Amino acid sequence: MGVVKKEKKKKDKRKENNNLPATNKPIIEIEMMNLSFELQIPEQFSKMSSAMDAVIEDSNIETVGGFKVNVIYKDGFYFNRYGKSYRSNYLMIGEGAHVIGHGEADEGAYSINFFGGSDNFQSVGLHIRQAKIGIIYHRRNNGLLWPQYHWLDEVDFCDLADERYQVRPAFTTVDRVGKFRAEGLQAFSVQDWEKAKERFDKGLMSANDKQRADLLFCKGVTQLNMQREIEAMRLFQEAVALDQSIQHKINEVFTNKKK
Repeated sequence: MGVVKKEKKKKDKRKENNNLPATNKPIIEIEMMNLSFELQIPEQFSKMSSAMDAVIEDSNIETVGGFKVNVIYKDGFYFNRYGKSYRSNYLMIGEGAHVIGHGEADEGAYSINFFGGSDNFQSVGLHIRQAKIGIIYHRRNNGLLWPQYHWLDEVDFCDLADERYQVRPAFTTVDRVGKFRAEGLQAFSVQDWEKAKERFDKGLMSANDKQRADLLFCKGVTQLNMQREIEAMRLFQEAVALDQSIQHKINEVFTNKKK
């Protein structure tokens, strides 16, 4: 089917674009990384928050934990939500565009997405991207907050935190639509049609415009393989209405089907 082949072509194209000329001389060396994002923090607390980050990142201080908890009073106490990437110096070598990402665990990098607390003050959540682990601190019998660990990527942890604890992040660092599309294509490649359909449906809950058109096409091809041609045609029509370029991919599917 055309979906799997199309995905392979895209990967090859990206690989070609990343073949940049190399040189032994560093073009840019970033001495300090401050990849952070905070919401609703009063200006007078911003320096205090930055000072906490400086202490966390100082390897000479051994007794400090790996993340901060900002509790702010403004017409009542609340946990301030934030995102922060802690990582070492970044060296850019070669010409062309460079993406400064979150870094990997093997280089000591980690990214905190601090969700803040629930409205009833019973739960607080955070997620560590590289470890794919989410932590919910939840009160027991109105007592202290106790940690509960969930080995999930950020998207799945967001869903669990919302449904079970009413804890919601201010933002996410993972492309929700891209995650479910990739999982759907993986299931499609092993002919697990039901799982592929379920993953594409998950992505459609958040997708808009061309992303939505692409997922409708993927789901349509899946439906064809499930011998549900009427439903597939409905999905194809909806996809073309959002993105007319999808029609070419649909034509390829039916051309291959006749062979």
